Amino acid sequence: MPLSEEIKKRMEIVRAAVNNSPYYLHLGMALVAFDEGKARFEMTVKRHHTNIYGAAHGGAIASIADSACGLAVATRLVAGQSTVTLDLRVNYCAPVKEGLLVAEGEVVYMGKTTAVETAKITQNGNLVAFAVATHYIKQSAPPIPNG
Repeated sequence: MPLSEEIKKRMEIVRAAVNNSPYYLHLGMALVAFDEGKARFEMTVKRHHTNIYGAAHGGAIASIADSACGLAVATRLVAGQSTVTLDLRVNYCAPVKEGLLVAEGEVVYMGKTTAVETAKITQNGNLVAFAVATHYIKQSAPPIPNG
Protein backbone atom coordinates (compact mmCIF):
# COMPACT_ATOMS: atom_id res chain seq x y z
CA MET A 1 0.00 0.00 0.00
CA PRO A 2 1.57 3.32 -1.03
CA LEU A 3 1.96 6.16 1.44
CA SER A 4 -0.74 8.82 1.44
CA GLU A 5 0.30 12.34 0.49
CA GLU A 6 -0.25 13.43 4.11
CA ILE A 7 2.11 10.75 5.43
CA LYS A 8 4.69 11.46 2.69
CA LYS A 9 4.67 15.15 3.65
CA ARG A 10 4.97 14.36 7.38
CA MET A 11 7.77 11.84 6.73
CA GLU A 12 9.74 14.40 4.69
CA ILE A 13 9.52 16.74 7.71
CA VAL A 14 10.63 13.85 9.94
CA ARG A 15 13.48 13.02 7.54
CA ALA A 16 14.74 16.62 7.68
CA ALA A 17 14.49 16.69 11.49
CA VAL A 18 16.21 13.30 11.88
CA ASN A 19 18.98 14.07 9.42
CA ASN A 20 19.70 17.37 11.22
CA SER A 21 19.51 15.90 14.72
CA PRO A 22 22.77 16.23 16.70
CA TYR A 23 22.90 12.49 17.48
CA TYR A 24 22.41 11.43 13.86
CA LEU A 25 24.92 14.03 12.68
CA HIS A 26 27.40 12.82 15.32
CA LEU A 27 27.14 9.24 14.06
CA GLY A 28 26.98 10.25 10.41
CA MET A 29 23.70 8.36 10.05
CA ALA A 30 20.91 9.41 7.67
CA LEU A 31 17.37 8.37 6.79
CA VAL A 32 17.67 7.90 3.03
CA ALA A 33 14.38 6.20 2.08
CA PHE A 34 11.01 5.18 3.46
CA ASP A 35 7.81 3.54 2.31
CA GLU A 36 4.74 2.02 3.95
CA GLY A 37 6.11 0.21 7.02
CA LYS A 38 9.72 0.49 5.87
CA ALA A 39 12.72 2.74 6.44
CA ARG A 40 16.31 2.67 5.20
CA PHE A 41 19.23 4.28 7.01
CA GLU A 42 22.83 4.58 5.91
CA MET A 43 25.95 5.33 7.90
CA THR A 44 29.52 5.51 6.75
CA VAL A 45 31.52 3.66 9.38
CA LYS A 46 34.72 5.55 10.13
CA ARG A 47 37.59 5.05 12.53
CA HIS A 48 35.75 6.88 15.35
CA HIS A 49 32.99 4.22 15.20
CA THR A 50 35.42 1.36 15.82
CA ASN A 51 36.41 -0.50 18.96
CA ILE A 52 39.91 -1.56 19.99
CA TYR A 53 39.77 -4.45 17.51
CA GLY A 54 39.09 -2.21 14.51
CA ALA A 55 35.47 -3.28 14.04
CA ALA A 56 32.45 -1.01 14.44
CA HIS A 57 31.28 -0.83 18.05
CA GLY A 58 28.06 -2.75 18.66
CA GLY A 59 26.41 0.39 19.99
CA ALA A 60 26.78 2.12 16.61
CA ILE A 61 25.21 -0.90 14.90
CA ALA A 62 22.40 -0.97 17.48
CA SER A 63 21.76 2.73 16.89
CA ILE A 64 21.23 2.33 13.15
CA ALA A 65 19.06 -0.76 13.73
CA ASP A 66 16.89 1.05 16.29
CA SER A 67 16.52 4.04 13.98
CA ALA A 68 15.50 1.93 10.99
CA CYS A 69 12.90 0.12 13.09
CA GLY A 70 11.52 3.27 14.72
CA LEU A 71 11.20 5.19 11.48
CA ALA A 72 9.54 2.20 9.79
CA VAL A 73 6.85 2.47 12.49
CA ALA A 74 6.63 6.24 11.95
CA THR A 75 5.43 5.62 8.38
CA ARG A 76 2.37 3.86 9.81
CA LEU A 77 1.43 6.45 12.45
CA VAL A 78 -1.43 8.88 12.14
CA ALA A 79 -1.25 12.57 13.04
CA GLY A 80 -0.86 13.02 16.77
CA GLN A 81 0.89 9.69 17.42
CA SER A 82 4.55 9.11 18.21
CA THR A 83 6.65 6.09 19.11
CA VAL A 84 9.37 5.10 21.54
CA THR A 85 11.51 1.96 21.76
CA LEU A 86 10.46 -0.59 24.38
CA ASP A 87 12.89 -3.34 23.44
CA LEU A 88 15.73 -3.89 21.00
CA ARG A 89 17.61 -7.14 20.42
CA VAL A 90 20.53 -7.23 18.01
CA ASN A 91 22.19 -10.38 16.72
CA TYR A 92 25.67 -9.58 15.44
CA CYS A 93 26.59 -11.85 12.53
CA ALA A 94 29.91 -10.49 11.25
CA PRO A 95 32.40 -7.74 12.10
CA VAL A 96 31.70 -4.37 10.52
CA LYS A 97 34.68 -2.58 9.03
CA GLU A 98 35.00 1.00 7.81
CA GLY A 99 32.67 1.72 4.90
CA LEU A 100 28.97 2.03 4.13
CA LEU A 101 26.54 0.35 6.53
CA VAL A 102 22.87 -0.01 5.54
CA ALA A 103 19.93 -0.78 7.83
CA GLU A 104 16.53 -1.65 6.41
CA GLY A 105 13.72 -1.68 8.95
CA GLU A 106 10.31 -3.20 8.38
CA VAL A 107 7.15 -3.37 10.51
CA VAL A 108 6.00 -6.98 10.99
CA TYR A 109 3.18 -6.25 13.47
CA MET A 110 1.25 -3.05 14.09
CA GLY A 111 -1.25 -2.92 16.94
CA LYS A 112 -2.99 -0.02 18.66
CA THR A 113 -0.30 0.46 21.32
CA THR A 114 2.70 -1.60 20.18
CA ALA A 115 4.55 -2.46 16.99
CA VAL A 116 7.19 -5.09 16.26
CA GLU A 117 9.83 -4.57 13.60
CA THR A 118 12.89 -6.24 12.14
CA ALA A 119 16.00 -4.68 10.68
CA LYS A 120 18.60 -6.22 8.41
CA ILE A 121 21.96 -4.51 8.67
CA THR A 122 24.28 -5.09 5.74
CA GLN A 123 27.68 -4.02 4.52
CA ASN A 124 28.68 -4.62 0.89
CA GLY A 125 25.51 -6.69 0.49
CA ASN A 126 26.46 -9.06 3.34
CA LEU A 127 24.33 -9.49 6.46
CA VAL A 128 26.32 -8.22 9.45
CA ALA A 129 23.50 -7.93 12.02
CA PHE A 130 19.81 -8.64 12.45
CA ALA A 131 17.56 -6.83 14.92
CA VAL A 132 14.09 -7.21 16.37
CA ALA A 133 12.47 -4.24 18.11
CA THR A 134 9.25 -3.44 19.90
CA HIS A 135 7.92 0.11 19.96
CA TYR A 136 5.23 1.68 22.10
CA ILE A 137 2.78 3.82 20.17
CA LYS A 138 1.96 6.98 22.10
CA GLN A 139 -1.36 8.63 21.38
CA SER A 140 0.09 12.11 21.85
CA ALA A 141 3.08 13.38 19.95
CA PRO A 142 5.52 16.14 20.81
CA PRO A 143 5.93 18.64 17.98
CA ILE A 144 8.55 17.78 15.38
CA PRO A 145 11.39 20.31 15.53
CA ASN A 146 11.25 22.61 12.51
CA GLY A 147 8.06 20.82 11.44
